[in-house]
Amino acid sequence: VQVIQALMGVLTCYLIFALTRAAMARRDTALAALAMSAVYPHFIYYSRILATEVMFLLLTIGAFLAAYRAIEKGGMLRIAGAGVLGGLATLCRPTAIFFLPLFALLLYLGGRKLRAGAWRKEVPVYVVVFCVMMAPWVGRNYVTFNAFIPGFTSAGYNLFMGSYPPSHGRPNMDHKEFPPELNRELE
Repeated sequence: VQVIQALMGVLTCYLIFALTRAAMARRDTALAALAMSAVYPHFIYYSRILATEVMFLLLTIGAFLAAYRAIEKGGMLRIAGAGVLGGLATLCRPTAIFFLPLFALLLYLGGRKLRAGAWRKEVPVYVVVFCVMMAPWVGRNYVTFNAFIPGFTSAGYNLFMGSYPPSHGRPNMDHKEFPPELNRELE
């Protein structure tokens, strides 16, 4: 797993280079971004542990690069690629669900300026592809919880544990330590 994550980290550094090069149109700036990302301590640290951060970052940078290229150059394959990567990033970490409205808005604004009328096809394609990528997870949540849950299934548990004073920042605590009203809610 560490070798695969290290390779994903290398690919992420390349994607940072490619995104910087595309957005800034300067090779020296892109090389500086590449160098900084290659020695960034958290990138190195996270490739050593089994966590979603490495894959999430790879998918996120890839989604941003694909969306940027779709806005700049157009093309349904680029739009679909941005939708696939955004959807996969959301499957990896549900906080990426906000890519859906963000990228759709960027495609609308950028496409409207660059290609008269093309955005009318591109935004729906992006939204549909993104939602298709999410469909298995949403279906699983519906079967499991009998409710439409497009992202998180923890219902704010991590927020609760991080802000509930008796937890002292622990990621888990015995349910006997919860207040009685919370235990009733969880039953």
